[in-house]
Amino acid sequence: QRGQYLALKKRSKMGTGSRLTPELKEIIETWVNVEHWTPEQIAGNVQDVDVSASVIRLWARKGLIDIRKHKYHRQNGTPKERAVAQTRRAKEREIARLREQLKNDGELVRHSIFDRSQVVESRKQFGHWEIDLVLPAKMNNQRYQDTTAIMTFTERKTRFTALVLVRSKKSSDMINAFRLFYERYGKAVRTITADNGSEFISWDFLEYVQKELKIKLYYATPSSPQQRGSNENRNRKLRDWYPKGTSFKDVKQRQLDEVASKMNAMPLRQALDGKRPMVVFEQEYKAMQRYRRAYEKRKQRMLEERKNDEK
Repeated sequence: QRGQYLALKKRSKMGTGSRLTPELKEIIETWVNVEHWTPEQIAGNVQDVDVSASVIRLWARKGLIDIRKHKYHRQNGTPKERAVAQTRRAKEREIARLREQLKNDGELVRHSIFDRSQVVESRKQFGHWEIDLVLPAKMNNQRYQDTTAIMTFTERKTRFTALVLVRSKKSSDMINAFRLFYERYGKAVRTITADNGSEFISWDFLEYVQKELKIKLYYATPSSPQQRGSNENRNRKLRDWYPKGTSFKDVKQRQLDEVASKMNAMPLRQALDGKRPMVVFEQEYKAMQRYRRAYEKRKQRMLEERKNDEK
C-alpha cells in the first residue's frame, strides 16, 4: 500500500512544468553575475529562491538561465597544476582547430551514418558497402590467440560479399587489406560504412580511404550493429566455415576467396527474391560502368563545346 501511495504521489508531479519563472530567472542571474554569489550561497540565503543549488546548476547546463559560471568556479590546484591544465586546453583547442580545418576541406572528417543520403538508406543505388572485422578466438585470459582477422565487405543492394585476410589491427595492415579490396572492386565503390572500432577510426586509415582513394567513409552509432545489418548477416553466415573459437593464423587468402564465392552463389530468397548475389552484382556493376562511360562522354563533349565557344 505504501508503494502504491508513493507511486501515485510521484505521478501527480508529472507534467507540472518547470518552476523557473521570469522573476526567479532574473533574481538568480543578478545574484550570480552581479553579486558573484555561488548557487549554494543563493539557495541557502536568498529568501525568494526556493530551489536547491543543484537545480540552479541544472538550469544553467540546459541554458535556461544565463549565468557566467566562471564567476563562482574556484581555481583548484597549485599554480603548476593550473599551468599544465591551461597548456592542455591550448593543445585541445589547436587540435579542434585543425580538425575543423580538415572538416572544411572535406578530407579527414569522420562522417556520421546519419549524414548518409536517403539513396543509400533505400538500397536503390549500387556501390555502397558495409565493412567489419571478424576476430579470432580468445584464450582464457580474454586475449586473442593470434592477431590475424578477416575483413568483411558487403554491398548493400546486392548483398555481395568480399573477404580479405588481415594480419593485425595495425593501421598499416588494415590499409594493405583495404588496398587489396580496392584493387578488386574499387570501380564498384561509392561509399563505405564502418563501425567505431579502433581499427577503422584511426587517422591513417581514414586518410587513406577518404583523402587518397576519395571514398567517403561513414561511421555507425556505437553498439548499433543493426545499422550495418547486411554485413552482420553475412558475418553470421561466415561462421558456418569459421565457427567462433577458430584461429585464423593458418587461413590463406585463397581459402577466403573460395568461401566468398560460395556465399555469393547462394540464392537469397527474401533479400533478392531468390537471386544469387554474384549474378545481381554482375548486372549492377555493368550498368554502373555504362553509366560512368556515358557520363564521361557527356563531360568531354561539354568541355569541347565550352572551348569552341571561347574561341
